[in-house]
Amino acid sequence: MTQLLEWKYGDAGTAEIPLITQATKGPAPTLSGARPTRKLTDLGVAAVKVPKNTTARTWQDLVGGVRTLAAGKGKIWLDGRRSFTLDRSTRQIGATEAWKQGFTGQGVTVVVLDSGYDAGHPDLRASSPRSATSPMNPTWWTVSGHGTHVSSIVAGAGEKYRGVAPGAHIAVGKVGGADGISDSAMPAGMEWAATEVKAKVVNMSIGASDEPGVDPVEQAVNTLSEETGTLFVVAAGNAGTEGSKMSSPRSQPPSGVCSPAGCRSVGGSLHGTAAVITLRRLR
Repeated sequence: MTQLLEWKYGDAGTAEIPLITQATKGPAPTLSGARPTRKLTDLGVAAVKVPKNTTARTWQDLVGGVRTLAAGKGKIWLDGRRSFTLDRSTRQIGATEAWKQGFTGQGVTVVVLDSGYDAGHPDLRASSPRSATSPMNPTWWTVSGHGTHVSSIVAGAGEKYRGVAPGAHIAVGKVGGADGISDSAMPAGMEWAATEVKAKVVNMSIGASDEPGVDPVEQAVNTLSEETGTLFVVAAGNAGTEGSKMSSPRSQPPSGVCSPAGCRSVGGSLHGTAAVITLRRLR
């Protein structure tokens, strides 16, 4: 209950219950009385919202009506929220050594799925963010500032603070804001980055506690990695020694944080190191 209230899913925050329907094969299941908000056909996933005053009817139709989910052929998830995770200084991960070897990310486009960015920030002007259409929100401005921070970590070109890959170009996909990111927004942004922008690298400094099973966001990492070859660089989390598990969707094997070149944990977060390793592989 505490988590639901933090997400503003209580009666004071919303009159609807956000859900994700998922099919093991084919189109996502439909729910009676539900309002569709997002459909990802290729991933077999759909986001819907069910009015709280009709949930009893929706449930009855689900368990005993014509829309009953066949065992093992479909799932329903709460469309929860994930939190933005931060990184430490690039100086701690040896980025300066990579620059000396000529690995600056020149010619590589990196998609940053985050809270948007400040287009007027002086450290980002040189990285020429692409004005591609955001999959979630046409407004690029970020209220939380997290997207600007992460974009600068990736490709900031300031005199005092430089990003891991100051020569790279970035394309920004706004998938969340001050309240975090919905679980259905992440696959939409990932699909946009991999199939429309066709980026080789997608950065997601985003995570949530890892739960049993493969949820829709984790499945999107698996599916899009296999189908497009895009490398998703995902935050491992900020728990440090306090947490024993990596956050989701980093917990899925295809997401790139380590390679034979090795990796190093900085405060429980590996995505800065991953960016350096990624550039070495692409060079």
